[in-house]
Amino acid sequence: MKVSDGSLFVQDRFEYGLADKQNAIEKSLEDAETVANKNDVFINFASTKGSLPVGHSYFFAKKMNERFLQSELEDKYFGRLIFDYATSAVASKVIETNF
Repeated sequence: MKVSDGSLFVQDRFEYGLADKQNAIEKSLEDAETVANKNDVFINFASTKGSLPVGHSYFFAKKMNERFLQSELEDKYFGRLIFDYATSAVASKVIETNF
Protein backbone atom coordinates (compact mmCIF):
# COMPACT_ATOMS: atom_id res chain seq x y z
CA MET A 1 0.00 0.00 0.00
CA LYS A 2 1.42 3.40 -0.96
CA VAL A 3 1.17 6.48 1.24
CA SER A 4 2.55 9.72 -0.24
CA ASP A 5 5.37 7.92 -2.07
CA GLY A 6 6.02 5.74 0.95
CA SER A 7 4.70 2.50 2.36
CA LEU A 8 2.25 1.73 5.14
CA PHE A 9 3.30 -0.78 7.80
CA VAL A 10 0.71 -1.95 10.34
CA GLN A 11 1.38 -4.07 13.43
CA ASP A 12 -1.95 -5.36 14.76
CA ARG A 13 -1.27 -8.77 16.25
CA PHE A 14 -4.31 -8.83 18.51
CA GLU A 15 -4.22 -12.52 19.44
CA TYR A 16 -0.74 -12.50 20.99
CA GLY A 17 0.09 -13.00 24.64
CA LEU A 18 1.74 -10.11 26.47
CA ALA A 19 5.38 -11.06 25.83
CA ASP A 20 4.82 -11.81 22.14
CA LYS A 21 2.82 -8.61 21.70
CA GLN A 22 5.58 -6.59 23.38
CA ASN A 23 8.14 -8.17 21.03
CA ALA A 24 5.98 -7.36 17.98
CA ILE A 25 5.69 -3.72 19.07
CA GLU A 26 9.42 -3.42 19.77
CA LYS A 27 10.27 -4.90 16.36
CA SER A 28 7.96 -2.43 14.62
CA LEU A 29 9.40 0.50 16.61
CA GLU A 30 12.92 -0.56 15.64
CA ASP A 31 11.87 -0.79 11.99
CA ALA A 32 10.35 2.70 12.13
CA GLU A 33 13.46 4.08 13.79
CA THR A 34 15.78 2.83 11.05
CA VAL A 35 13.58 3.49 8.02
CA ALA A 36 15.34 5.30 5.19
CA ASN A 37 12.18 6.63 3.54
CA LYS A 38 10.64 9.22 5.86
CA ASN A 39 7.39 8.95 3.85
CA ASP A 40 6.85 5.46 5.26
CA VAL A 41 4.07 5.31 7.84
CA PHE A 42 4.13 2.90 10.79
CA ILE A 43 1.01 2.13 12.82
CA ASN A 44 1.31 0.13 16.04
CA PHE A 45 -1.75 -1.15 17.85
CA ALA A 46 -0.84 -1.84 21.49
CA SER A 47 -4.06 -3.78 22.01
CA THR A 48 -4.34 -7.53 22.30
CA LYS A 49 -6.90 -10.00 23.56
CA GLY A 50 -4.22 -12.50 24.43
CA SER A 51 -3.75 -16.00 23.12
CA LEU A 52 -6.50 -17.59 25.21
CA PRO A 53 -9.84 -18.50 23.60
CA VAL A 54 -11.50 -15.87 25.78
CA GLY A 55 -9.58 -12.76 26.73
CA HIS A 56 -10.59 -9.46 28.24
CA SER A 57 -9.19 -6.47 26.40
CA TYR A 58 -9.11 -4.20 29.47
CA PHE A 59 -6.80 -6.56 31.39
CA PHE A 60 -4.37 -6.80 28.48
CA ALA A 61 -4.58 -3.07 27.70
CA LYS A 62 -3.73 -2.22 31.31
CA LYS A 63 -0.66 -4.49 31.20
CA MET A 64 0.49 -3.18 27.80
CA ASN A 65 0.04 0.42 28.92
CA GLU A 66 2.12 -0.30 32.06
CA ARG A 67 4.89 -1.76 29.90
CA PHE A 68 4.79 1.29 27.63
CA LEU A 69 5.08 3.63 30.62
CA GLN A 70 8.13 1.71 31.87
CA SER A 71 9.87 1.71 28.49
CA GLU A 72 12.67 4.12 27.73
CA LEU A 73 11.94 5.66 24.35
CA GLU A 74 14.27 8.15 22.76
CA ASP A 75 12.97 11.18 20.93
CA LYS A 76 12.85 9.51 17.52
CA TYR A 77 10.24 8.72 14.91
CA PHE A 78 8.13 5.73 15.91
CA GLY A 79 5.03 6.24 13.81
CA ARG A 80 1.56 6.05 15.29
CA LEU A 81 0.98 4.26 18.59
CA ILE A 82 -2.63 3.32 19.25
CA PHE A 83 -3.74 2.24 22.72
CA ASP A 84 -6.90 0.78 24.22
CA TYR A 85 -8.00 2.36 27.50
CA ALA A 86 -5.18 4.93 27.41
CA THR A 87 -4.66 6.89 30.59
CA SER A 88 -3.51 10.49 30.94
CA ALA A 89 -0.05 9.12 31.82
CA VAL A 90 0.09 7.20 28.52
CA ALA A 91 -1.03 10.28 26.59
CA SER A 92 1.57 12.43 28.34
CA LYS A 93 4.37 9.99 27.53
CA VAL A 94 3.35 9.83 23.87
CA ILE A 95 3.37 13.63 23.70
CA GLU A 96 6.69 13.96 25.55
CA THR A 97 8.31 11.38 23.28
CA ASN A 98 7.18 13.22 20.16
CA PHE A 99 8.18 16.75 21.19
